[in-house]
Amino acid sequence: MFNQVCISLIVVFGIAFSGGCASGTFRVDSAQKRAVTVSELISGHEKYAAQLARRQEVIISVKKGEEIPMDLTLDTGIVSFRNRERLVVVRDLCVLISRKTVALSPDCRTFAPMGNGRALRRLFRMGKGSVSAGLSLDEQGVHMPVLIRQK
Repeated sequence: MFNQVCISLIVVFGIAFSGGCASGTFRVDSAQKRAVTVSELISGHEKYAAQLARRQEVIISVKKGEEIPMDLTLDTGIVSFRNRERLVVVRDLCVLISRKTVALSPDCRTFAPMGNGRALRRLFRMGKGSVSAGLSLDEQGVHMPVLIRQK
């Protein structure tokens, strides 16, 4: 089984909607050579789980179209939600996990920390995000569609 790296939904919202306050991007020149693919991560799960447990750096190369199981939890004190979904990657990226940071990169060379929304938006050339929620009522009951979008 995979060693879990927990990233709160607040951090994910921070990527999409905040300006961030951490330092900017940083380069890891040999990251592309050291990056492991998702299939290598799965086949070598014992080795990589041990590295993560020792808080050693792991760089994962994720390709467009790959699907990663994800437990999505929302716990606000007002409402809670938990669901298992498959996260579908829509563009190539690298994920760096180390003792000090979790960071993303579009090219496996220049990374931005997950907590720095402004640096991530610049690095991935993304616009601002939005959240919309609605409520519908029909013979089947109440339905609440929620859309979280990053442009």
